[in-house]
Amino acid sequence: IVPRSRWGDFARALPSKLCGGIDFGWENHSVVGIIGVDQEGRVYVPLVYGGAHLSDEEFGEIVRKIRDKLGVKLFFADSAHPKGIEAIKLAGVLNIKKAEKHIGRAEDFSSGIGSINYLMKRRMPDGSPVLKVNAEDRGCRVLDREIRHYRHPDNPHPETKAVSERPIHVGDDRCDA
Repeated sequence: IVPRSRWGDFARALPSKLCGGIDFGWENHSVVGIIGVDQEGRVYVPLVYGGAHLSDEEFGEIVRKIRDKLGVKLFFADSAHPKGIEAIKLAGVLNIKKAEKHIGRAEDFSSGIGSINYLMKRRMPDGSPVLKVNAEDRGCRVLDREIRHYRHPDNPHPETKAVSERPIHVGDDRCDA
């Protein structure tokens, strides 16, 4: 987690390089997370918004405001909630696609959490981290905590049984986005 003031030139180029991930919830938070990649391959998370007990229409307005403020070009949303996707479109956000879900182990970088784990371990040639999460954004600080606590079930018999590819779903709303 890195203060945005230390991000360098990317902070000035944010609007042309951002996309968003969306996960819907009610008791659990509805979340939109914004991500961008610079020319050298650094991955930035400038903003993560999460709110509970939001109607699809209220959440659609929030997504529209984030898009307008940051110039987000494309959103990927949880395909399990088509009504939520439609509400976001009705709010004026037409650049939204259904996310292709892939469940995998934390070591499998083709899954969402596997990608985050992979990025957390990678370093730039100068030794700095590839993944930069905005320390000044409250939602990003919560995401950082969620990533560090994300777990799969323990494997009691590693020699005979494979660990479930499904994570333990506790406090991972932002990870899902």
